[in-house]
Amino acid sequence: MFKKTLAFAVPAVVAAGVLAGTTAGAAPTQSPATSDSGRPHVTQAAKAAVDTVACDGGTQKKVYNRGVNGWVWAQEGSNLTIPGSLVKLKGPASGKDVVTVSFTGLSWVSASSEGRLKVLIDGQPMEPSDPFNGTVIYPGSGGTYIPQATQYCAKIGPGGHSVKVVMQAYDYGAAGTAYFYLRDPMLHVETSN
Repeated sequence: MFKKTLAFAVPAVVAAGVLAGTTAGAAPTQSPATSDSGRPHVTQAAKAAVDTVACDGGTQKKVYNRGVNGWVWAQEGSNLTIPGSLVKLKGPASGKDVVTVSFTGLSWVSASSEGRLKVLIDGQPMEPSDPFNGTVIYPGSGGTYIPQATQYCAKIGPGGHSVKVVMQAYDYGAAGTAYFYLRDPMLHVETSN
């Protein structure tokens, strides 16, 4: 019963993260202005500065769910492939299929550091994450645990393809060792035509 419930809960958690507008815990690239009511609103200039990625698919073809029970972590200087996150995909006979990836987990990052999460398809970072850093996760204040929900998308052609998730910690060259932890990470991969 738990496994079925978890598989259906992932899209809801991811949707909440997408509706929030940024990855939970990530520093926004722009500060929203505040209206008289105290609620943030986005200015026309901020709207124009946002890059968007279009990656629409049709009928769902295949779904893959991979999760880890407990903690996985990476220390500075290492790239850790999250266990179980390697998913092999078969492209269409012709044309393009759409691959949508959702990733969730509870994160903890060392102070004055950042966690970097890269969802790779055929070794290349999936959009919309930064090609060099991936999705950057910042520490909460006081060593807090922050839920993460991120989504990625790409188009694939015929042949074999692979998706995997890599994590790393980065501390801007400071002394000591930085750590990036994820608890119960869950990967959800869908292909559609």
